[in-house]
Amino acid sequence: IQFLEMITKILKTRPTKAINYRYFSSLALAFLMLFVYGYRTLDPDLGWHLRAGEYFVRFGIPKTDIFSFTANNFAWINHEWLNDVIMHLLNTSGGKTLLAYFFTAIWVLALYIASYRKSVMVTLIAAISIIPFAGTRPIAWSVLFTVLLLRILRLGRSKYQLFIPLIFLAWANLHGGFTLGLLILVLWQLFSKNKLSYWVIVASFISVFINPYGPRIFIEIFSTLSDSQL
Repeated sequence: IQFLEMITKILKTRPTKAINYRYFSSLALAFLMLFVYGYRTLDPDLGWHLRAGEYFVRFGIPKTDIFSFTANNFAWINHEWLNDVIMHLLNTSGGKTLLAYFFTAIWVLALYIASYRKSVMVTLIAAISIIPFAGTRPIAWSVLFTVLLLRILRLGRSKYQLFIPLIFLAWANLHGGFTLGLLILVLWQLFSKNKLSYWVIVASFISVFINPYGPRIFIEIFSTLSDSQL
């Protein structure tokens, strides 16, 4: 509840006396565009995420690759395991439609947090620009957490910074893009005048190790980033 209250306060950092109907209409249009794209476009990894999530719910987190016949002894590190569980549960409850609604909401919430000046034109341009990358994809989590982290850093209020380690705790179990968040923290501490408390940074780095794979999660991320085929 405190985390949700914090997000609500962050989103109200620039209150207005009247509801900006044009801005919220642009958000509604962005939602419609992103939903249609997400519903009509089949992400190549969707079936894999659903099947993996189903296995995790039924049997837990496997240590080796259970889907590959020729590499079934290969150590499998799935940095999106929690996302796969969520996708499986959503698909079981409401199918492709519910999945599209859920991930569209994540994309639009990220737009809303990022557009703190409530610019209609910027919001629409941003929505159009991310359409090719949107859809039912776990990268949506990294987009959401990135803009939320940047908003908290820009506020410069210590009481909001208390939630940064919690953001990384969730992020590290939903998508490997949490490494970008760690890089943002380092750059912020090096170049910003409003320094973070060192314990916040230490707690954030420690929290990413709270996952089923521990420090081995970095092996998968760095091997992916260094793979020329990807």
